[in-house]
Amino acid sequence: MALYIAFFRGINVGGKNKVKMAELKRLFEAMGLADAETFLQSGNVLFRSVENACELQIRIERAFEEKFGFNTSAVLRTLAELSELIRISAVSFVPQTASMGIFILAYSGRLSSLTRLRSHAHTARA
Repeated sequence: MALYIAFFRGINVGGKNKVKMAELKRLFEAMGLADAETFLQSGNVLFRSVENACELQIRIERAFEEKFGFNTSAVLRTLAELSELIRISAVSFVPQTASMGIFILAYSGRLSSLTRLRSHAHTARA
């Protein structure tokens, strides 16, 4: 059973598209997704499933729209994919300082595209 993180775009931002995290968690549970947990008001959900990510994403987005009455996209990543995104992120291009934080963009494209971008940026800097 894979561990996924769902990143929902455009919810609970600027007082618009409000979604209570308890309701979002209940939606995932009602869909049969295991160990659903939400984080603050972020719209991020950690859960487990045996389904593949493509089919799961479609199912989650449809259920979300039906439950909450508006359309949003969900980007699903496994823990391994999220670790790889952090490893190849643009943050690694710059020297890190003690005050620097890391922000993860819910990038929906292929990870190989980011790897090529990172290689190009290193070549351009040299």
